[in-house]
Amino acid sequence: MRYSGVFSKKSSKIILGTDYYGEERDEDVAFSLLDKFFEMGGNHIDTARLYTNGKSEEIVGKWLKSRKPKDAFIATKGGCFRKEAPNVKRITEKDIREDAENSLRALGVDCLDLYWLHRDDENVEVAAILEWMNRLIDEGKIRSFGASNWRGERIVQARDYAENHGLTGFAASQVRFSPAVVNPKERMPDLVEMDKGEFDCYLRLKIPVVAYSSQAKGFFSKIISSGEGGLSEKARNRYLNPENLATLAVLKKLSAKYDISVASLIACAFSSFEGPEVFPVVGCSNEMQLEDTLERCDIVIPREEIREIFAQILGNWGGFYNKGGKSPD
Repeated sequence: MRYSGVFSKKSSKIILGTDYYGEERDEDVAFSLLDKFFEMGGNHIDTARLYTNGKSEEIVGKWLKSRKPKDAFIATKGGCFRKEAPNVKRITEKDIREDAENSLRALGVDCLDLYWLHRDDENVEVAAILEWMNRLIDEGKIRSFGASNWRGERIVQARDYAENHGLTGFAASQVRFSPAVVNPKERMPDLVEMDKGEFDCYLRLKIPVVAYSSQAKGFFSKIISSGEGGLSEKARNRYLNPENLATLAVLKKLSAKYDISVASLIACAFSSFEGPEVFPVVGCSNEMQLEDTLERCDIVIPREEIREIFAQILGNWGGFYNKGGKSPD
């Protein structure tokens, strides 16, 4: 496992996602996944107040109390709509504070290492949002905060305001990012997809990116093991297209070269980005899938091969700059 110190404390380069804990993955399965993740060197757990109506956070909290792991990095998200009222935005100081305090109780921790704003409301000025988040830092409730499903340009605005007013800005951004192109009809207006324009923002911002749905819901692994007929209807509708079949050929070639699974190759490729650093979130159904994804996950993939893997998403982009190098700002 590779690690980074770019956040408030040491974080594994691969993050364990905990969506569906308490529903599709019961407590026993969730505990086994968390145990295996830490056994294999992971320490960064990603959850959210929205996930399974708070059950995910409660299960993670029970696991933390039971196992007392050293150096666990805990990230959760708030400020999102409630499932019973999906059209009601909740980017207000009251809602964000309420969610953060409920998360602290459910997780059984005194401070959140990273607190994400799960959605944006572009009718709210970034100045106000930054003031609210800095108050939570000052009160010791959170160490840092990030933007989940925010457009890059909004984060640029927030960075500029923070720098001009002596405030802490966003520590990271979380977007849907995998080697797979999502078919246009399957895109959701409140989810931000990584593309060339968004990536250009991160080259300027120089903040880390957390990639959720990093394995495209297992699209590439499933099509390799079972063919197109083995894909679920959702996977076919979302990801089956000529662009992704072209990427599949690249992934097959490189997984054979490194003698690792496609899932592991994708995790290694994400972890090999340097500027911005990219942290893939993996959400596996069982220990076997998790072991397969984390297999030899310390392999560094060269930039030329990263470009091949992500060509359909990022195009022939100029490439990330090396640490210590000059950003194309």
